Amino acid sequence: MIKVYGNGEDIWNENGEMLLREPEKTGFFRGNAALLKKTDLNNYALRCEEDGHVLLALRLQPYSLLLYGDSTLAEELAGFLCENSYDITAFMCEADLGDIFAEMLKKHSRECRVNISMMFMECTEVCEPSSPEVAGAAAEDIDELTEDMNLFFADCGLPDRVTRESVANRLGNYRLIRLDGKIVSMASWSYMSEKIDRITCVYTRPEYRGRGIARKVVNTLKNEILARGKTAALNVDTANPVSSHLYASLGFKNSYLHRIYQVENGAETE
Repeated sequence: MIKVYGNGEDIWNENGEMLLREPEKTGFFRGNAALLKKTDLNNYALRCEEDGHVLLALRLQPYSLLLYGDSTLAEELAGFLCENSYDITAFMCEADLGDIFAEMLKKHSRECRVNISMMFMECTEVCEPSSPEVAGAAAEDIDELTEDMNLFFADCGLPDRVTRESVANRLGNYRLIRLDGKIVSMASWSYMSEKIDRITCVYTRPEYRGRGIARKVVNTLKNEILARGKTAALNVDTANPVSSHLYASLGFKNSYLHRIYQVENGAETE
């Protein structure tokens, strides 16, 4: 049985307790649900349920479709989305669920490829002191941060984009290093649960890489999170051994693998 919600608040109210059991796997559900005010074929919230098993789907443009729940319902959900012309340009979830959902989409002539595989890593210890070079963001940084954020998404091969307004709304979450009169490295943090904050959007301009600048930003932001009594977490592209080594050297340990899949074919692809 498929239940279609009219907005993000409704899916969160009914399923929030379930989603909060594993906040490291569902962190994006909370933020996207809060922003989803009205549903249609491009922006939607669904619950697939059978015999006590549940699979949730949440899509908010321009972000990927989020999936969480029981993979045994992947076939039913995939069929419902395809048969009713829902947009499924890309989807993100834990790797095991994603691989099964991709197989179900093939039955509807939707070929999928893994766009990016990300290891979720966690840290609970201070390994080195924070850097005084790392600063918070100011209002005059909004335009530059917006540009850097979109360069970050492009660098990762992700379709996501941010607006100036969205950056301004989270300005206090950014940490950065300035050199030569410009922002050369940045990172942000976001709330995940009462016990975990996530470090996101770690980006250094290409010409400044290899100088240990990103390490200073990430380590300082990590220490801030630990000082709040919380676990610091982040995602790292498994195809990027440099970043994986960096985070491991700062005390981050592997937790689980999740992926973003691109849907290659079908009427609803872009």
